[in-house]
Amino acid sequence: MRLCARDLAKVGYLYLSGGQWAGEQVLPPGWVDESTQAWYHSPDPTMDYGYFWWIFRLGDHPAYAAWGFGGQIMYVVPDLGLLVVTSGTRDVSYKELLEKLVIPAIRD
Repeated sequence: MRLCARDLAKVGYLYLSGGQWAGEQVLPPGWVDESTQAWYHSPDPTMDYGYFWWIFRLGDHPAYAAWGFGGQIMYVVPDLGLLVVTSGTRDVSYKELLEKLVIPAIRD
């Protein structure tokens, strides 16, 4: 798929909203839960894979993400209502930034 950051955020928001858009269920009920559960256990013990989603934890929070080309990543942290889209080179670990800076700032 070829998406700009804003459109990628819309996909993330759709998942964050349980498959609803503007109050209308546009994904089949249960699809978000099914697609974001572990179907494959990766060699990295901190990550699993669902249907096109990497599944992991950000601190104490379950999260999932879709990785694209060139640092385009969509992070979804459902229990915090958090959606983060990055677009650019990954000179730093976005996951680490979320764990150490963004999530503590939200909770404070």
